[in-house]
Amino acid sequence: MASEVRLDPGLVEGRWAFLREMNGQDEMALQGESRLDALLLLDRLLLAMPGTSVGPGSTAALSLSDRDRLLAAVYRAHFGDRVEGSGSCQSCQGAFELSFSLDALMAAIFEEAETRRGAKQGQRPAITGPDARGVYQSHDGMRFRPPTSLDLDALRGLPRREAREALAKACLIEAPAEADLASLAGALSAVAPLIDRELDAACSECGAHNTVHFDIQSHLLRSLRLERRFLSREVHCLARAYGWSLGDILSLPRRERATYVRLVLRERDAREARH
Repeated sequence: MASEVRLDPGLVEGRWAFLREMNGQDEMALQGESRLDALLLLDRLLLAMPGTSVGPGSTAALSLSDRDRLLAAVYRAHFGDRVEGSGSCQSCQGAFELSFSLDALMAAIFEEAETRRGAKQGQRPAITGPDARGVYQSHDGMRFRPPTSLDLDALRGLPRREAREALAKACLIEAPAEADLASLAGALSAVAPLIDRELDAACSECGAHNTVHFDIQSHLLRSLRLERRFLSREVHCLARAYGWSLGDILSLPRRERATYVRLVLRERDAREARH
């Protein structure tokens, strides 16, 4: 089953992408939780379909905001809308739980971005674009484009301050004399926001408020890595039950594989109950 994802800003050629469902081969190929791992995963899952502008191998050219939209679509397809987490209270060191809707968080992030951009009906736009080259312009004359993973690759090894300045130089097309990094960052958050937030979580033990950092890339890859420990058991279960090869089992979409495993276990439990 393919998921259709609307991108914004997307590429000059269009704003649509299609992602196929993940299978065991994709899970086995996942090596870590880095930005590169996220790009490689998306490049494996993207489908080259008529009417889409983003296909396999093109993820690095997308804005970081669109990369996050795709990662969120992968998360929803395989884990649903709920995000669950836990942490240690900064006040009493007790454990607390965190649960929220990914869709609701994304809606809040994009609504705030639209407000800053002035994109809502009746507002005077603070930022216009993108034009045919994917460039935006703020009301004070600053012209810029959102950063991509290719831009971040070019910064590898630079000190933090130099990296920020180099990224700004890459994204700024034209800037008034008073423009600075802060004004560029504000403009970028208005046109290409990331799914990256500091969230508030109350400790159930002492009631203290804790700040929890959430970003979709880290959470998705960590969730997939944690679940991979079950993959060997599922492969073993299906191989014993059906005599399928490793390649056959790993090529099954995750949900289909899980369905077969449930059927096998249900039949086994029924046999054991009869004895």
